[in-house]
This record gives sequence, C-alpha cells and structure tokens, in this order.
Amino acid sequence: MRGNFGRAYDFETKLTAGQEQLVLGTLLGDGATQFAGTKYPRYYTTHGAVQETYCRSKAEILKNFVMTPAKIRVNQGWGELSCVFSTITHPAFEFLRTLCYEKMSEKKYVKKVTQAWLDKITWEGIAYWYMDDGTVSTNGAIVISTHSFSLPEVTLLGTWLTSLGVPAEPHLVKRNEKQYYTLNLKKVATRLFIEKVQSFVPSCMSY
Repeated sequence: MRGNFGRAYDFETKLTAGQEQLVLGTLLGDGATQFAGTKYPRYYTTHGAVQETYCRSKAEILKNFVMTPAKIRVNQGWGELSCVFSTITHPAFEFLRTLCYEKMSEKKYVKKVTQAWLDKITWEGIAYWYMDDGTVSTNGAIVISTHSFSLPEVTLLGTWLTSLGVPAEPHLVKRNEKQYYTLNLKKVATRLFIEKVQSFVPSCMSY
C-alpha cells in the first residue's frame, strides 16, 4: 500500500529516533493516540490554522506512516479553522499504549504522565512539547500549558525539567470557576531552556 507521499507501508518499520521524539514530546501537548476500533494505534494531531506550516512539517517527518497529507478543516472548538493529520494504524505506535496512557475501559485510554515516559524524552522531544503548548509571558518567562494533567503529573513534569537543569514549578490558574495548573519557568530558567531547544525549532515556529 502506498500513500500520497509515495512511500510503501511496511508493518515491520520502526520509528526513527527523531520520529519517536516528535511523538513522545507532542503527546505531552497537542498530539494524541487513537486506539478504539483498530488493532494498532495511530498518531493524530491538530493545530490552529495559523500553525499550518508547523502541522505540515510534522506530517512530513512522519510521512512513511501518513497516507493523507495534513489538511485544513472547519474547527470543532476554538478558532474557525484547524490543520490536522493522522498516521495509519501501525505496530510502531503500539508502545505508546502502555507508556503514555492509562487504560480506563476496553475502548478508553487517558494520557498519564509517568517517569518512564519522561525518561525517553530528549531535548528534541521537549522542543516539540514547547512548540505545541508553550508561550512566553509578558514578564519574559516561559509558561507551558498543562491544563489536562493533574497536579501530581504537573509536579512530576516540573521535577523532571528541574533535574535537567531548568527549574520549573506548577502554577494554579483559576478562570471562569475552573482551576487548572500550568508549568512556569523563571527568567533565568527560560534563557537556559531556550538555549537547549532552539536548535530543534523550525523557522516557522521561531516566534
């Protein structure tokens, strides 16, 4: 079977080191793995239309697993349009089922941040996570959105980054009667963080 990118799909193919870092890093951010109704998982991601080039660059990196290139569609949530793509279902993504997810039922899996997952992520993967969910606040410090994770998970993420030389701490955010946590770096840590990830950031995401 061949996809639009002209590659033959070999179900013995493994993820390259770069592909694995993209997947592991973005699963902390905008990436997702779909399991229900298929023998093997598939990787899926969506971005706002303003990040179309970034989304397409991800599809290009994973092109030997992609049948249909990234496309623009009407968004179901925030913003009018989004850019999306998914891989084929493939054994290469099977390890994500137990590494990055907790099984809630036969058809439901929920992301679960664990030390085993974090131990596999390099600064390349961290760069993808930041490009997905990071921003620089008005005071010049990095804030990473970790809204979907529990306080223990965000604390673990902070401890992990701190162990890599970039101190980070959970920060409680209250908005519209809801509360969640972000991961905040101070200015000095922000400079160190940027030095670590900048070589992995494509020009379309340099902002």
